[in-house]
Amino acid sequence: MILGRSGFTAVQALVLMGFYAEGLGSPAVEYPLAINAVQLALARGLHRAPSRSWNLPEADMLTRSWLWWAVYCLEKRIVQRSGRPSTIDDDNISTSIPTQAPPGSSINVEVFTLFIKNAQISSQIANRIMSVRALRQSPTEAMQTVRDIHSQLQRLLESIPPDLQEKLYPSTPRHLYSIYLHFSIWGNFMATHIIFFYPWVAVRFGSESDPAVRNQIIHSAETVAYAARQIILVLRSITMDAAIPHWLAFYFPIYAHTNLLVYILMNPSRKSATGDLALLDVCAGHFGHVEHASNTEISFHFPRGFGSALCKDCESSDTNRQRQCYKACDTPGI
Repeated sequence: MILGRSGFTAVQALVLMGFYAEGLGSPAVEYPLAINAVQLALARGLHRAPSRSWNLPEADMLTRSWLWWAVYCLEKRIVQRSGRPSTIDDDNISTSIPTQAPPGSSINVEVFTLFIKNAQISSQIANRIMSVRALRQSPTEAMQTVRDIHSQLQRLLESIPPDLQEKLYPSTPRHLYSIYLHFSIWGNFMATHIIFFYPWVAVRFGSESDPAVRNQIIHSAETVAYAARQIILVLRSITMDAAIPHWLAFYFPIYAHTNLLVYILMNPSRKSATGDLALLDVCAGHFGHVEHASNTEISFHFPRGFGSALCKDCESSDTNRQRQCYKACDTPGI
């Protein structure tokens, strides 16, 4: 399929294998499958709108467009989670997002369109926040970038229809779509703000001397913590079985757990600390369910070890003493 003469069927096959492999977790073959699908799609010109002179039937044009955006979403979501570079240049895409499904197709246009828009924002995060060039931005430019992408994510979140809202997770047959959409959006919120959230990154902006940067750091920390809480809260409504995908079983939960832990260590005296510690326990329980469902073949000990986040020398069930430990100990939670 990759080296021989190939058509749309080869692209479709690679995309299907990529989506399937994405749920396996190990071996991690989804990235090379996605990259090869992208290369074939680019070679076939799927990223470009077909010329009117081709006189393609509308059904064929819709099939081309949806296939391209399926390739795009697969690649961007894998790039989002792996930190690897994308091979798709968004500025070189002229294929529009279709507004209807091809004849005989089961594509859910509403849901797929939301996935595409979120993938496009993920691409902006990679280019405007995570890239080497983006790290050279001035504090003012970086803050403008974060606010712009934040507002795009907020509008996307507000555009989700009622039957895909979080409160309907247990009762709708489309709950997996809804969970992925919300997890990915909240994950993008965290990725957008990490340059001002992680102390080892934010220090480059000179927070001590610029009140605007200090305010942005505070706002970014609150945004990251809120997004992490939303992901962890959803874990309570998830049923563990062999069909659960890797992004749901591991990636987004561990991403939320790690960021919320960092937030607690940075803000140990906040009133929210006790509740956040409880959420870390909820997340640790999620990974305990994963371990149980896999008959201990899959286990992640990091969340369990840091669930209480207490120093060995001053463990206590008393909340006030815990907060004092956070303030006084040189290595809290270790």
